[in-house]
Order: sequence, then C-alpha cells, then structure tokens
Amino acid sequence: MDLAEFEKHFGDLYQQFDYEDGAGTKPAMTPPAEATDPTIYSKNVYLGVDPLETDLGTELARKHNLDVTKDAAEIDLTDVSGRELDAWGEFAGEFTARAIDEDVDLSDAAYIDDTSELYVKYPSGSNLVAADDHLAPAAREPDTVIELLPIDPQDLEYFKSFMDHYLRCQIRDSFVEMGVHPPEEFCVIGLGRFMAARGYDYVDFYPEFHKTKSDAFA
Repeated sequence: MDLAEFEKHFGDLYQQFDYEDGAGTKPAMTPPAEATDPTIYSKNVYLGVDPLETDLGTELARKHNLDVTKDAAEIDLTDVSGRELDAWGEFAGEFTARAIDEDVDLSDAAYIDDTSELYVKYPSGSNLVAADDHLAPAAREPDTVIELLPIDPQDLEYFKSFMDHYLRCQIRDSFVEMGVHPPEEFCVIGLGRFMAARGYDYVDFYPEFHKTKSDAFA
C-alpha cells in the first residue's frame, strides 16, 4: 500500500493522534462522554481479494478470454457486453470454488478494501464496546478492528510503519488464541488486539507478547 492509499484509510486516525500529541491543530473527532482517559480509538477494517494477483486468477482469466489489461476505474460499464458480464460471473464462481477446493494461498492477493469512520470504544466487562452508534450499518462484519490508545504518530511514513507492525501483532494474537505458534513473519513483540493484551497480563501461561521488552520469541 502506498502512502496515499494509507492516508485514505487511516488519515483520520493519524490526524487524531497528531492533535492529541500536541502537534496538530484540529482533531478528527471529539470523543463522546463515555470515553475513557486515555481514549481507545477504533476503526473497522474490511479486506478484499484481487484474484488477478494469483496464478489461479491469471489462469482463469485466460480461460474465459477476459481482458485484464485495464484498471477497473478505466472501464465504462456501458461498453461491457452481456457476454463479457457472463464471462466475469463464470470467472468469479470458478475462482471461488477452486480457491476453496485447492486451498489457494490468498495472502498476497489481499488488500484493504474499506475502513469505517473513526469511533471510540470503552471497556465493559471482558469486552470493548462502542461508545456511540454514529457508524453507518455495514454489509458484513469487519475482518479486523483497530483499537489503539493515542501515540506520537511522528510523520505519516512513520505512522504507516507503526500500523504495519501493529497489524502483524494482531495476526500474532489470532494464532496465539488458537494455540498455534505464529509464522515467522508474525513473531513480533508489541500491542495487538486490546483484549488479548489483558489475557497476556492475567493468564500465567501466556508469554507477555505485548510488552516491548518481552523475550517471548527469543
């Protein structure tokens, strides 16, 4: 993801942290009365999969004689014939079925398709709950949720690298909760999912993956 795409999805979070750190002049939002101090800022993240970033997708595009040389944004849908629409439908159905049957690795084809507005959560029992309901209803559940206390975001390039590391920590937490050792690229130390960190603090058999001086993967 380039810096412009990152800013499109996470620019409001950067703006809020920059303001709270004292460098910014305008917040992205005003925390509601229910917010904790410090505030837990959240964004829902929705992933997509570009099948043409896979060998299977390329193979099926050739099979169905699909022109994949143009970016989707460049295509005028009024110029797409019914035959082409049918071919894309057949492509999508076959790709989905074979990706499942053949257990195709889609990790390199995944991308951030959309993110929600910035909102606030607060602890309630063993969960974090939204402090307000201003978000528009979504068509599906998010693939992950950003839950962060304010940090010094420095500049946008630094914040992008911070978010990359943070999301790797979230993936690490998912493996740990399943009782599976994370793959090497996710053997990272730092705060990931907020409630997972509480588990590392209070459950003795979990290493302290969320603490910067932890030697959990040493």
